[in-house]
Amino acid sequence: MMNIADRIQSLRKQKGMSQIELADAIGVSRQAVSKWESEQAIPDLDKIVAMSEIFGTTTDYLLKGIEPLENEGNVANAPKPKTSKEDSLALAEKLTHEYKALEKLRTQISDNETIIKRPVDGSYAQHAAFKFFWPFFIYAFFAYIVVAVLGRLFVAKETAGLWVLLLIGVPVGLLIYGGIHSCRKRDVLNAEASELARARRDSADKLRKETEEMKSKLKTLETRVSKMDSAIPNHHKNSAHMAKAKTLIEAGKADSLEDALDLCDGKN
Repeated sequence: MMNIADRIQSLRKQKGMSQIELADAIGVSRQAVSKWESEQAIPDLDKIVAMSEIFGTTTDYLLKGIEPLENEGNVANAPKPKTSKEDSLALAEKLTHEYKALEKLRTQISDNETIIKRPVDGSYAQHAAFKFFWPFFIYAFFAYIVVAVLGRLFVAKETAGLWVLLLIGVPVGLLIYGGIHSCRKRDVLNAEASELARARRDSADKLRKETEEMKSKLKTLETRVSKMDSAIPNHHKNSAHMAKAKTLIEAGKADSLEDALDLCDGKN
């Protein structure tokens, strides 16, 4: 008698799928499928639901071996049975989580693309040394006046040569110091401005790369979710509706996910 491991393996081979192909279709590793088929592990309910969709059979057949009812000798024409309450809860919980992840990812991508569309200013203002140097002209002028006045008041003729040296040397020294100081300050500020501009460009490039990675992740997630929600109407494919459906099932107001979604639409 076939068990669940045998049924999974048999249905997979009937579909012409490899273990890797089945694993990719339901979002698990090949090792997980191998363990299911070798009776080392039992798949979760949401994986059972996903496989029933892929194989075109019922969850009851996968779990218990109960053959689907045929309609006029054609299984494909048989009315699709409603998902059991246990499976509905598992699927609703799984889809609530997956839809939240999708919605969060889509919002992040949208926000990033809004930022990316803004032009990145990679330019920066160049500082000139003169803007820091000109005060030293004033310092030098006042130093000249002070030395000149003090020299006339206190310097004797014998030391007049030293006074003249100070009269010239102090202002010139201030101007030389001012030139060196101004150039260094200019270079530091220009280097900082250049670094900030480069950081803005790098940040924009990083954001573009992250957004592309998010888009790739979104595509993978959408593919995985599409294997589980193919029978769910598009207007219910969001976390709010799925969470509400789960609540209705837990409260006993609906016996299946289909009934819960009908309640959300006001059909019951």
